[in-house]
Parts: sequence; C-alpha cells; structure tokens
Amino acid sequence: MFCQSNQYINTAQIDPGLLYIENSRLRIKDKKCLAICILSGTLTESYLIASSEAGPRHLPYAIHKVTIAPLEQEMCQDASLWGLLFDFHVITGMMSPSGFGFATRGEGKGDGWSNCKWSETFLPESLLTL
Repeated sequence: MFCQSNQYINTAQIDPGLLYIENSRLRIKDKKCLAICILSGTLTESYLIASSEAGPRHLPYAIHKVTIAPLEQEMCQDASLWGLLFDFHVITGMMSPSGFGFATRGEGKGDGWSNCKWSETFLPESLLTL
C-alpha cells in the first residue's frame, strides 16, 4: 500500500517518526516542507464557496469546500496519527452522513509551498490547484 512519495504521504501507513509539526502544519522531517496527505475515500462534494478577502492588502482568493467519505479502517489510522502528532483526543468539525467536510486553504496562500519540488510530483497539475 502507498506510504510516501516526495511530499505526498498516506497518514494511515507512514511512520509518525518521519513527520513533525511546525506552526500547526504537518511537515516531513527529511524534506522540511509541508506534507500533503493522501486520504483513501470517496469525494462526495466539491465546490467553490466564494472569493474571500484576507491579509494586509485584502486581496481576493478562491476557497473550495470539499467533503470526503473516508474508508472506515483508514480513517481510524489517519485520526490516530493526527491525534498523536497534533496532541488532541477529539476530532470536531463538519461531519455529516456524506463524510467530513473542510475548506481548502486559499489559492496561492500559505507558507512552505515554494520550497517543495513540484516538478517531481506524480499528480497532474490540475490536482495541485485545489
């Protein structure tokens, strides 16, 4: 089963010792860049919420809402790793019969993405913009 390729990881399979938390972000120790978690499940919902404005110049950027119905066994392992690394015991969030939902980070926002080697990725460019 898939465990890691570059910055892409399967949190249900990876050794927690290979990861660390910095500024509330999951990172890979040997690459020192953000970890991109691959979750096994079914995408049940994905749409553009709206453009938001934030930051010192209040520039607009797109935010998407995504809902995933995870594979149950994998989700238990994922949640265990997240709890261990982020030091929590209860997961709260947007939960429904369709799965769990979350908003993506704004397009072009965030730290550390420029340090990762996107040219080495195995995912198509269209998936990297979510």
